[in-house]
Order: sequence, then structure tokens, then C-alpha cells
Amino acid sequence: MQASSNSEDLIDCGLPEHVPGAEDYIYTDTLHGSSFNFSCITGLVRSGVSVNEDYTVTCEENRRWSFGNLTCAVGRCTDPGTSGGAVQEVRSYEAGELLRFKCLRPGYEPVPSAPLLCQQQDVNNATWNATKIPICTDVTPPKFLNCHSMPFYVDKMEATDFAVPTATDNSGLVKNVTVMPYNFKPGTVVSEDVNVTYTAVDNSWNSATCTISFIIKDRIQPGLRCPSFLEKKINTTGGVTVDLNDSVTTGATFYPNQFITLNPSTLDGPRQVKATLQDKWGTSDTCTFLIYTKAEVCFKESLPSVSNADRSCVSVGENVTCTYVCKAGYVYFNGTTSKQYHCSGANNWSPSASPEDCLTCEITMQASLNNVDSK
Repeated sequence: MQASSNSEDLIDCGLPEHVPGAEDYIYTDTLHGSSFNFSCITGLVRSGVSVNEDYTVTCEENRRWSFGNLTCAVGRCTDPGTSGGAVQEVRSYEAGELLRFKCLRPGYEPVPSAPLLCQQQDVNNATWNATKIPICTDVTPPKFLNCHSMPFYVDKMEATDFAVPTATDNSGLVKNVTVMPYNFKPGTVVSEDVNVTYTAVDNSWNSATCTISFIIKDRIQPGLRCPSFLEKKINTTGGVTVDLNDSVTTGATFYPNQFITLNPSTLDGPRQVKATLQDKWGTSDTCTFLIYTKAEVCFKESLPSVSNADRSCVSVGENVTCTYVCKAGYVYFNGTTSKQYHCSGANNWSPSASPEDCLTCEITMQASLNNVDSK
């Protein structure tokens, strides 16, 4: 409707107040004579009339909108009731509101779980969208307190030894517990791998399972691979360190050690090592082999010490000469007091790599006399 105007005194009612639940007002302006139709949003019921006893609200001369007692009313549903062990969760029973049920007992849920909706049917008439209220139902399966998660490893034809798992339920009662294979129990003898499954069921037919595995031990010796011998070359006094894992099946243990140091001191003979491989069932396999040290250069350190003698060595290029001098009162068997040993190439010593010991003069004199008597 077109608003009227008075050039001398414009009447302005201002913005119309908002009535809860009313649809947005549609009007031209807020001056005297302006009007709009009052209606409610879907789901709410228009109630009352305007000052003019209709549904049109107009800006009056008194600068007020003629709402009268127009409102938007909401229908109300009745209390649908509550099943045992449950409580209602709802703001109100007015149309558009949702009603949910909550079970007080742990492990229980309302069935069906969907909330009820209060729906507006007509003026002052609202009903719930369902007539059947949810019932609190046990939805939690039983639990096993001592379900053994790791497998048991047993020998073939060995009697089993284990604790039977115990089932509990939130309702306080487990209806039954079954086991497959049938009648399997501690002491049952097994000849092959087997999975034993316990199934617990409560009175609401919720179920839980516990599976215990028995695995036959593999008594075949593990495949341990060892070399017949090892030979390692050295060319410095520091030598080399050998990691036996590089030559033996992974996972083995070693005696005396996994890491063996080879240097000039080990040129006197091979070193023996022992390897052992054990599987998770305790079955083991062993092997023994020798490690040889081979020199690529001359090492004075490879000559052993000599009793009652002092040693001095001189290196010329890759060659080494060592001189042993007997201490006072000691001589070699042939009566001399010094001997020389020469090395060249790959630690090749001449006349020998095993120097003689110095002897006391009495021993050498007695040996000489014995030689004279024997002639």
C-alpha cells in the first residue's frame, strides 16, 4: 500500500518490532499509511489479529504499528513417556524440537537410536513423528580378561599348558562361552599348528572372541654357513680387524669375539673361532674354522723374543735385519754370542723366523764334552 504524506507533519512509525517466528515484513516505507501482511514461518501458527481485526499491520497516526495481539504460536507435543533405565534430553515439547533418550546404565544404548521430532500438524496440534519410544538395550559385547595374544610354541605331541581366558560382561552376566576345537582345554596334546577360539555371548546376543595359537616348534637345525678357513693380509703393524659377520650367516654369535684383530703378533699361527646360530625355539648349529694372518711386508714384530738376549733391528727399504746379542754369561749353542736374521719380501726370514735362545756357558761346555766323549 502506498504511504500517505503530509507536507506539514510527516508521521513516521519507525522500524516495526520483530515478532518471534514471524516471516520478514515486506513494506515500502515506515510512514503513516504504510502496511504489510503478517505471516509466520513454516511450522508455526499465526495467532490473534491486528488493531483492525485482520492480519494487516499498518503505520497509524499515533506513530505506532497496529500489531494488536498478533503472534506466532508453536504447537506442543505431549510427554511420550520414558522407558526404564533412561532419561529424556529435550529443551521443550514445542513443535520443531528433538527429543533424545539417554541410557543410565554403562554399555546400554537406546534402540532405535534416532531422536523423536515434534511436528506441527495444524493449529494447536503437534505430534511426535513416532509412537514407539526407544528401549535401553545392551549393545556392548563381553570382554576377555586374560586373552593371550602371543602364540605358544610347543613340541609335537606335547601337552598344552595355558590359562583358560575368562569372560566378563557389563550386564553382569555372560550367557555362555564356547570353545573350538570342541572341548580343547589345558593338557590337550597337539600334533600340528592349531588356533583355539573362545566365544562369549551375553543375553543381548552381543559376542566377543579370544583366539590362542599353538605353533609346533621347528626342530630342524638352522642353516649356518661358515668358511672352511679365512686368510687375511696385513701390511702395517696396526693390522686389520675382521668382522666375522661378513663371512658367516647373519645372526650368529661368536667365540671368542665377533671382531678379531690380526697383526704381526698373529703371524705365529692361525686363530680359531667358533660360530653358533640359534633359532627362536632353541635349536642351534655350530661351526669352527681358522683365521690365518699373511704378511705382505717384513715385520720385525713377527720375530719372537729370545731368552737372555737383546735385539736390535735395522730397516733398509722393504728389508729388515735383526741382530740378537747374548747377555753376559750366555752364548749360543755353537759358542757365538750374536746372530743375525734377515727379512725380505712377504716377511720371509733367513735363516729362520724362530731365533735361538742364548744358553749359559756351563750348558754349552757340557754339550761340547758330551760330543767329544761320543767320538
